[in-house]
Amino acid sequence: MVFGEKLIMQWFYNLKTAQKIIFLVVVMTLFMVLIGVVGYFYNKEATGDVDNLFNNNIKKIQLLNETRVQNRGIEVNLYNMLTTDNQVAIDSAMVDLRRRSLLLNNLMLDYQRSELTSYEQGILPVLLNRFENVNSVANRVNSLVATGRTQEAMSYFKANRAPFGNFAETLSSLIDYNKELAADIFQQNIAASRQAGGLLLIILFISMVTSVILGLYIAKLISSRLNDTVDKVQKVATGNLETEFINKSSDEIGELSRALNIMTQKLDNAMIREKLLRDMVLTSISSLDIDEVFKNMVIKTGEIFQADRCFFIEYDKERQEFLPVNGNAVYLSSLGIKDISGIKPTNEEMHPFYGNDLKKRQPLALDDVNTVDLPPPARDLMNKYNVKSFLSVPVFYRDSPLGVLKLHYTQHYRHFAQDDIDLLTAIGNQAAIVIHQAKLYNQIQKINERERLLRQVAITSISSLEISEVLRKIVTCAGKLFQADRCFFMKYNDKEQDFLPVSQEVYLSSPKIRNISGLKLTDKEKQPFIINNFEQKQVWIVSNIDEAEIPQEIRDKADEYKIKSIISVPMFYRDVPLGSLVLHYVDNYKEFTRDDVAVLSDIANQSAIVVHQTELYEQIQDVKNREQLLRSIIDEILETDTLEEAAYCITREILELFNADKVTVRTYDEMQGVFSEIIGETRKNNDIPSSKGKIFYPKEVDEYIARRIYSEKKLFIVNNIDSVECPDSFRRASRDLGIRSFVTVPIIYGDTPLAEITIATTESFREWKQEELDFLIPIVQQISIGMRVFDLNTHLKSALDNERNLRKLIIRLREFGTHDEIFDYLLYELMTAYNVDRTLHLHYDENHNLYVQNEIIKPEEIGPLKGQIVLYYENLKEILPQVIDRAVVINNVDKEIENPHLRNFIKNKNIQSFLLYPIFRDGSDKQVVEITRSEEDIAGILMLCSTTPRKWMSNETNSLKLIIDTISSVYFEVMRRKEVDELRSNFISTLTHDLRSPILAEQKALEFMLSKKPETQLKEYAEYLEDIYKTNDELLRIVNNLLAVYHYESGKFELNFEEQELKGLIDNAVRSVSSLAQDENAQISANIIDNSIVNADRDEINRALVNLLNNAIKHNPEGVQVNIEAKRIDNEVQIAVSDNGRGIPESERKHIFEKYPTIKRKIGTGLGLYLAKQIVEMHNGKIWFETETGKGTTFYIILPIAKTVV
Repeated sequence: MVFGEKLIMQWFYNLKTAQKIIFLVVVMTLFMVLIGVVGYFYNKEATGDVDNLFNNNIKKIQLLNETRVQNRGIEVNLYNMLTTDNQVAIDSAMVDLRRRSLLLNNLMLDYQRSELTSYEQGILPVLLNRFENVNSVANRVNSLVATGRTQEAMSYFKANRAPFGNFAETLSSLIDYNKELAADIFQQNIAASRQAGGLLLIILFISMVTSVILGLYIAKLISSRLNDTVDKVQKVATGNLETEFINKSSDEIGELSRALNIMTQKLDNAMIREKLLRDMVLTSISSLDIDEVFKNMVIKTGEIFQADRCFFIEYDKERQEFLPVNGNAVYLSSLGIKDISGIKPTNEEMHPFYGNDLKKRQPLALDDVNTVDLPPPARDLMNKYNVKSFLSVPVFYRDSPLGVLKLHYTQHYRHFAQDDIDLLTAIGNQAAIVIHQAKLYNQIQKINERERLLRQVAITSISSLEISEVLRKIVTCAGKLFQADRCFFMKYNDKEQDFLPVSQEVYLSSPKIRNISGLKLTDKEKQPFIINNFEQKQVWIVSNIDEAEIPQEIRDKADEYKIKSIISVPMFYRDVPLGSLVLHYVDNYKEFTRDDVAVLSDIANQSAIVVHQTELYEQIQDVKNREQLLRSIIDEILETDTLEEAAYCITREILELFNADKVTVRTYDEMQGVFSEIIGETRKNNDIPSSKGKIFYPKEVDEYIARRIYSEKKLFIVNNIDSVECPDSFRRASRDLGIRSFVTVPIIYGDTPLAEITIATTESFREWKQEELDFLIPIVQQISIGMRVFDLNTHLKSALDNERNLRKLIIRLREFGTHDEIFDYLLYELMTAYNVDRTLHLHYDENHNLYVQNEIIKPEEIGPLKGQIVLYYENLKEILPQVIDRAVVINNVDKEIENPHLRNFIKNKNIQSFLLYPIFRDGSDKQVVEITRSEEDIAGILMLCSTTPRKWMSNETNSLKLIIDTISSVYFEVMRRKEVDELRSNFISTLTHDLRSPILAEQKALEFMLSKKPETQLKEYAEYLEDIYKTNDELLRIVNNLLAVYHYESGKFELNFEEQELKGLIDNAVRSVSSLAQDENAQISANIIDNSIVNADRDEINRALVNLLNNAIKHNPEGVQVNIEAKRIDNEVQIAVSDNGRGIPESERKHIFEKYPTIKRKIGTGLGLYLAKQIVEMHNGKIWFETETGKGTTFYIILPIAKTVV
């Protein structure tokens, strides 16, 4: 066991540090994988549960709920169709019925195709049967109405209304069943998640503890051994070279120990060698002459290695060849050794050495050249100079090859040890530094001479900033420096890729040389210059024009100007080509050296800077003048008070700058994608027709212009309006204003389009020059900044004004108490703020038409519209979107409303443009409101009207939206507070009346009893005691109703469901009100057709029936006849409580089931019917009523049959 542990520990010791870390990572990874597997397992289970939950339960719940909604919609549509006389409404209802029936069929098919449980499959026949009953009733009523037999359809519908309730009941039971299944799955998923969480925490804890322990052990193992090694290294550093490093492992520390042992052994040898190198270096660097450096290097090296021959052969990196051997770079041990100075080995002779020395950067050692297979040229070279053994090393300064240092042995053979190779390599490395420094010193001397010449060129050139004077000095200096016969500068146009004609600044060595100024090269003549100078960025040299391969056109031109040699140097400023500096030689041919090319290139580079500076100076002068102009424009914009004044300043300045006939400015509304009307215009004279207020572009024209200048981000340039491709409407509008040519410039700040400026000519056509456009662009950029600043200031002021106005409106609106007062004041303020002719508040009527509820008009001559319909239902879809979530803008009725009847109808009401914005009811979704739900979710619509076309901008619509949304909240707050006050007052008054009446009756009875003598017998008080009992019973009923409402609304009431006979429930309710009926001389009759069994809470159903009977007796004259009837319809029972009293007035019907209705009541708190509705719905039933004024009222209750009976 101990041996196994030692093997394991030794194995762990031998692991590399990275392997130890990897081992730790692997351990941690295994734990993480375990965590992942557990998480994946539980996640897979949870995902399966969720999928099962959605596919098998939630999806079916959604289908069943939608089916129930459509069933209820069909029932309501049938009722609405039968109770209205409006044929349009009937037709609409029939269309909706067909749509809902089709949707209901599809929903039923989807449900049947879903995965059903055994319980659902068992109840499916009942569901399908009830669904067929609903279809049968709907089809029958529909067919009767279609044939005009409405009364027969109404009777049939009333008698056969139960299938809708039966179908809804079955759907409700299936929904409840699926909800219970979904809840079970959800709870199972929660339990599995908790179990997974606990298990993952345990695994995570174990992995963390294990990783920490293992990590601490690895850290201790590495740090202790490493500290021991550091201590020993410090001893070696102090000179104790006998220190031994312990080596017992194969990891990095063990390898380091072995390396340190070898290092200490070689350190003595290195110290000796270093002394020799130091002596050689000191001797070499005592002189910076390259020949002296070579001589000292080869002498010292040859003496150290006792070589017969030692020499250094230089390498030209640019030409990639060896140079001839410098005589100062050769050491010979005796006069009998053959000298190698001056020889230049060929590539074949140096090939084997070049491969090792320079390509591989490795030394090459041959103890016996005869034993090596060398190429014949190399072997011949060795034999020629009697070489028996040799050693060579490459000499590099950084990555640049300088040459090869070689040792030859000609008298005897020599074996080269690794120490010999290392020493020569070290000498080569040190020699590289010395050689580089010596060469660098020589180059500096040459550069100083070149700099002197360049300085002379620069000083001469920059003495003047006139471009012509600068060019004259440059070509004169270069021509004299290189003794050229002709020197000149050809300017290059990079955009057009062409040379300009040779300028007048040409240097000529004598008057006999022909002047070349004004020469313009043809396309073929300029090609060599462009290709060499600018495409390849090289100097083009022709030393002998007769022998050079050049185009014939160049040769002809050379003959014309007697040219024998040419050199052309490109001039670049950074990467921009400026031109070519050209030298011609006429009297003789010229051979150009590398130094000549370098110096001339330096002169060209220096001259490029000077030329660029002079051109820049001229541009700066132009820019300075332009900047003064731009500043004046910006200052004028910022000093104006209104945007119109700023626009006038802009157009006035641009008109003068470009000598145009007319300049206009229009702002751009990015949100709506349209331009405003012209806000600024300047004309050269009054004879030119004005565009302001006389043109109203259609939307497609605005979109066309915006696309041209904003999307394409280009100037819209038209030199001739008759020939340009553009929309006909735009061409007609331009011609009507006399415009012949124009340029439209976008004003953009960042990526935000602000406006457009149009510069137009009306008296003649005009070709817009590029220089004019280039000058226009920076002006417009500055204008965009000014307009942006002005726009920001305007928006800030507008925001402050809006906030102030809103506060004022809110304070004033809180002072009003009625709907009309609030909206009359709001409409007046909006008319003033938006400067419109008419403001309207529209409501929906019963036929979905929009009529004027409130109106404010400015000019009285346009005529009032209050109470009139302004938009009929069938026309709403053209104006209002399917989803009302924004303002509806009509800028021009003639252009934007296609329906001619609707267009004429609106224009006849003196409306030429308008802006609509809905007032959403409090709590409705203000982002999604469908037209079909307008009366439910929209309290009204605000309409701003103008008698002339007008462009409504987004800032106007946004501010209107802010005002309306804010004011609507205040309005509904006021109305809600008023309604709450009315409810409170009504409830207190009715509750006081209900409690006061029985208490007064009881008080009178008690007073009478107290007035009798004490010895009076009890039987004489029986009548009064009975009255007191009835009074207390009534008080108890009122209090119980209040308590029941509280419990139902708080969710604390639990029903006690039991199977009850219907007859028993009805008889019990009749007995409960028999005393009240007797007092009111009311007749109660019961007609129980089917004595069904229902699953109900006996006391609560009794409370609901008693409340219905009490209402029938109390709210009708004495002697009313009340009938309670019960019958079974499919799997439900219908209870009808009817009376022959006065009926319920139309105004009270929609409030009948409210808790505290605001209608005036003779007696009662108003809780009875509200409580009855709560009780019935808690039993999964329905309650409704039918009434006819003067004939009576019938309340219907639907309750489900007990399942055991079904």
